[in-house]
Amino acid sequence: MKTPLAALLFASLPLPALAVPPNNIYHVRAPSAIGESCLLGCTCDSQRNEPLRGSFALTPTSSDSILESFSITNIYLRGTTSNQSFTGNGTYTVGGLAGFQIISADISIDGAPASHAESGRTAYGPHTAVDMTINVPTSACSSTVLDIVATPLASDWNADGEVTTADIFDFINSWLAGDGDADEDGRTTASDIFTFLNAWLAGQ
Repeated sequence: MKTPLAALLFASLPLPALAVPPNNIYHVRAPSAIGESCLLGCTCDSQRNEPLRGSFALTPTSSDSILESFSITNIYLRGTTSNQSFTGNGTYTVGGLAGFQIISADISIDGAPASHAESGRTAYGPHTAVDMTINVPTSACSSTVLDIVATPLASDWNADGEVTTADIFDFINSWLAGDGDADEDGRTTASDIFTFLNAWLAGQ
């Protein structure tokens, strides 16, 4: 029996290098944002573009030569302007021929009954950060779009997969702009500076 060409292609591709930290926590960083998707013929706030911050836990569940699968727990995301919160749990899969990332999750907005959301993004080439979108249905006409870039390194402020001096400058600029919540307590205060510097010095 001949091996299908697609199977040979999948088998020859290296699995994306997704880093999982000891505590499994991923930190949502810029340019993560909240947007709005509106169906044709409907009226909704399609101009919304608000920074999104927060964290979630990513735990490996299975892997093979093609795919890696994870459970996503303790999702807690919030808009920095509206303070709208998004909580829930789900699954995350990465890999495949094009290097895709797919999420399937049940997301609650501000404590309302959860809506099921499935979405994905093609992640070209190896990566160390999670880069995906989640479309959460909010009505028959619209959905809230969560554009998420997350890193396992708390001081990787620009979410490029490395801890470098560039992260210090990026953090300072964010902190001065009121978006430097390094301890993820929902506020930007002086304590965030110490939290960030401690993580940066530890390479975390």
